[in-house]
Amino acid sequence: MIIRRAEIDDLQRIQELNLLLFQKEIKEYDDTLNETWTFSEIGTNYYSEKITSSDGFVAVAEIDGQIVGYLVGGISESPSYRKINKIAELENMLVLEKFRGKGCGSRLIESFIQWSREK
Repeated sequence: MIIRRAEIDDLQRIQELNLLLFQKEIKEYDDTLNETWTFSEIGTNYYSEKITSSDGFVAVAEIDGQIVGYLVGGISESPSYRKINKIAELENMLVLEKFRGKGCGSRLIESFIQWSREK
């Protein structure tokens, strides 16, 4: 398993995984989500900016050259009710069901925490 920062060439695969996340969320928890958002202009811009921005973080988990999971997060201004100026927030992630229980999610989260601490 390889955990690495995403590149812009990974955009479509990340969007495909996010669509699976949306479909699961819609089916099980929240039917108000817009399933077309992921591949919309707004969704594409969101992921592109997270991949290329210095305050964005996107990592992927690869097994045998296939991206099987992703994590998106970032650094943003802290809400006014906090005593700190900036916060790190994990915004969305998914590991394909077939690859769960192998440490992909934990390692994605660890990479985000490390990046957040460095920021």
